[in-house]
Amino acid sequence: FSDFGFEILRWFHLVLFPGFLFSFGFLGGVIGLVIYTKKAGINFLKFADIFVFGLAFAQFIGQIGNFLAGGGVGKVTNLPWGVALLGFVGKRHPLALYEALVAIVLFFVLLRLNKWKINTRWQVAAGKTRINPEGISFLTYLAFWGFFSFFLDFLRQERLFWQGSQTSQNFPINQILPLLLFLPAIFIIYFRLGRRPKEDLLRLVGFFQGLRRRSHG
Repeated sequence: FSDFGFEILRWFHLVLFPGFLFSFGFLGGVIGLVIYTKKAGINFLKFADIFVFGLAFAQFIGQIGNFLAGGGVGKVTNLPWGVALLGFVGKRHPLALYEALVAIVLFFVLLRLNKWKINTRWQVAAGKTRINPEGISFLTYLAFWGFFSFFLDFLRQERLFWQGSQTSQNFPINQILPLLLFLPAIFIIYFRLGRRPKEDLLRLVGFFQGLRRRSHG
């Protein structure tokens, strides 16, 4: 905050204060997608379910290019797959390759999920399930990418903090968006899968009661 203050325009000074590129790019893309689908009369969730396939694969290709260009610098490591990068001392975590791996795994998870959605739609049409599959792929992307991005940021060499210093009182800026993606996405997925908190709570209580009876038996 000492770097940015209340000067709003400095918040968007991506050259002097880099690190927001993916965050702002992603949020801008989602906002643009919402506006486009609304104007075109297209269901946003259906469109987003298709859009994330290309996004995940594009991230895979982009991170490979980032690695080859010497970007995505991680912290120093003694692990055998550490890489030497020009301008940096010691072997580093190949952060760009980690993110590329997450992206390609996510791509295949989405492919698998799409097959499940196709098999589920007829059950929805017949009224045999409470599951609402629309938007599941998009939400899975948010949850999956948010989860891994949060933890991968711990391995990043350059991290942005709200007050410009790496102290326990400050929270890395690049970990805020992943949390904002992961937590709501998991919550919404839970309900779109037809889950009911009261029923699940009763099942959980019954499970632990069964374990307790077995331990005393």
